[in-house]
Amino acid sequence: MGEGDKVWMQFRLRGTQTLPLYGVAPTGKKVDVAEIGIMRFVDGQWKEGWYFGDELGMLLQLGVPNLLTGG
Repeated sequence: MGEGDKVWMQFRLRGTQTLPLYGVAPTGKKVDVAEIGIMRFVDGQWKEGWYFGDELGMLLQLGVPNLLTGG
């Protein structure tokens, strides 16, 4: 979807955690996370981008709820 100099898009991030992420050791677990991106263009060139993902949902999929509870 676009308006003016901005384009919005919704997409999914899917993958397997094979490297450390936010201090969490690799789990080998698969994740599927919704994300939204907003890009700003000037003269047909991509100038800026902002991304908003469900990082809490991703951490829960990795089995890391103890980060929130301290347990």
